[in-house]
Amino acid sequence: MKQFILPTLIFLLSACGKSGAERYVGYWQEHNDKYVIVSEIKKENGNYFVVSNIVAEGKAAEKQTVLSEKEGELVFNLGIGDMPLKLSDDGKTLFVDKKSFTKIDTSTKDKIMAHEAKCRQLSDEFAAETKTLPNVMSQEYKAAQEALQQKYFPQFEQLEQEMLCNRKPLDYKILKSRE
Repeated sequence: MKQFILPTLIFLLSACGKSGAERYVGYWQEHNDKYVIVSEIKKENGNYFVVSNIVAEGKAAEKQTVLSEKEGELVFNLGIGDMPLKLSDDGKTLFVDKKSFTKIDTSTKDKIMAHEAKCRQLSDEFAAETKTLPNVMSQEYKAAQEALQQKYFPQFEQLEQEMLCNRKPLDYKILKSRE
């Protein structure tokens, strides 16, 4: 009897874990030093989909691409062939072409989304105040522009100490690239 129970128990416990394409489902953060990119792979009605960047704005954050399952792996169909999505043995790293992603949990994804919302809000406020600057040809323009930068750029700096902002003023990006 013991000989039957132990193998059955091992089989049942191993069946509870995700296997094959199910291991891909979840949120994946790209290893990228310029932007914060989070992709979501999900399964709906037996089909797998990927949203390439849920942190993006508008339609880009909603665009889904169908993935195919082949031999327990997910692949993109490129029209001229398939590009496989490869998982590390531990299932925590995803490799797609030359990019790599780390699996993150829902709370990390939510933290990233909330952070980017703060970045967008600050960027929108900066853009709105930029529209109120004097004429670019006037002598007052440069002083007003510098005052605006002194008001907002430290706030961007503080936000980016926590994590990168995808949306930030061009002036700020230029200033940071010179450092």
